[in-house]
Amino acid sequence: SKKWEDFTTLRWLIGVTVVGTVFTVFFILVGTIPGFGGAILDFLAYLFVTWEVWKFIFDLGVFLFMIIGIAFLLFFFWNHGVYYVLKNVKQIEEEIEVDERIKKEQLVNADEKTLQKVYKRDTGKKAIYRGQETKGYIEWKKKMLD
Repeated sequence: SKKWEDFTTLRWLIGVTVVGTVFTVFFILVGTIPGFGGAILDFLAYLFVTWEVWKFIFDLGVFLFMIIGIAFLLFFFWNHGVYYVLKNVKQIEEEIEVDERIKKEQLVNADEKTLQKVYKRDTGKKAIYRGQETKGYIEWKKKMLD
């Protein structure tokens, strides 16, 4: 549908969710696995303390490869999260549309009393006020019967 063509806010929400999830999992691992935080610090210290050029370049390459891999996974989950939300919203909208179409088809042959009862049930407002049809009821009836 047209209203979902610009979904910048949704992309931001999914992005924040993905990054928040990664940080949450990381800090749960650091907090629950003994020595995990120390092992990460030892690994980073090992990467940057050894000053043999070939070893430093190799270690830096491995470190950058891991960072790029994590960035790729974040991007993957971000895009698929947006797609997943949009797909489900579209499915829900289609179901609502079908329900409304079925409801309209049922009301086409309904008598005036039935229409008034359905209007009261749907909107919580009275269809007749002081012996006359209300503007809201007239608009609702026009929408439902056209």
